[in-house]
Amino acid sequence: MQVINYLMIQRIQTLYLLAATFVVGGGVFVVDLWKNMDGSSFFAIDSFNTENYVLIGMSLLFFI
Repeated sequence: MQVINYLMIQRIQTLYLLAATFVVGGGVFVVDLWKNMDGSSFFAIDSFNTENYVLIGMSLLFFI
């Protein structure tokens, strides 16, 4: 009986790519994107609480 391994990683570069994806994807929630005029920090998740549709669309494309 043959066992098929569906989670096989072909190269070590794949693991590096996965690690980089998690670091960059998680970093956007930890590091502020910019500071507002009043000095408050703006994070990526804050873009969904705005009325600017372009900013909301860019955030959706990033999260997808």
